[in-house]
Amino acid sequence: MNYRIATVAVFALVVSSLLSSCLATSQNSIWTSEDKNNYEILAGTWKVADSTVVFKPIPGTPDFWISSTSESDEDHTVSWSFGVIADIGTKPYLDLVELTPEEVGMMSKIDPAQVRSVIKGKGYHMFYKLYILEETNSVSIADVNDKWLHDYLVANPGALAHKPYEKDEQGNDMSAGITEITAGTYDLRKFINDHFTEGLFGAPITLMAVKGADPLGPEDPGIDIDK
Repeated sequence: MNYRIATVAVFALVVSSLLSSCLATSQNSIWTSEDKNNYEILAGTWKVADSTVVFKPIPGTPDFWISSTSESDEDHTVSWSFGVIADIGTKPYLDLVELTPEEVGMMSKIDPAQVRSVIKGKGYHMFYKLYILEETNSVSIADVNDKWLHDYLVANPGALAHKPYEKDEQGNDMSAGITEITAGTYDLRKFINDHFTEGLFGAPITLMAVKGADPLGPEDPGIDIDK
């Protein structure tokens, strides 16, 4: 199948709009080479609001291509991201990186086992907390509570490396609460593990499984990631 690729991750934007988020980003991933657990329950097609999200396993790896389409998009554009599940403490988290058409085309032609090394550090990473209940085959997802993170780092600027929040000439915060994290992977993982119960993540939304759906997502002319 062929797919047209968009540079905006519909999945990330849908989740953030439902959860009133501004999309905090990290220059580094939250995953390490030790994150190899295979969360097969995620593979398949899911609905969230008016969007369809597909987790397509990358052969020979525990990672995913994640495609998204929105019913409100008249062009039915397919957006692609690369997703890795990171186990931090005892909890799973999703690390998501948006991809350009050129990047998807390039990575579709290399050894799947090498995709992580190409992705790592390319920025920007977004991360989400996952709630997976295998007993009921249900998945919920929560994104970063940007206001909590912003307020915490204003009060504790040394707690996690990040770009300074923009201020105007009068010293008023102009950042709109958006945080760009520059901390290394291990520092970020520790911060997440230390604060995930304190408000770092917002309320989760549930992804509804779509039974009998095409596991590769809707057909759309463009880049063939299967080449």
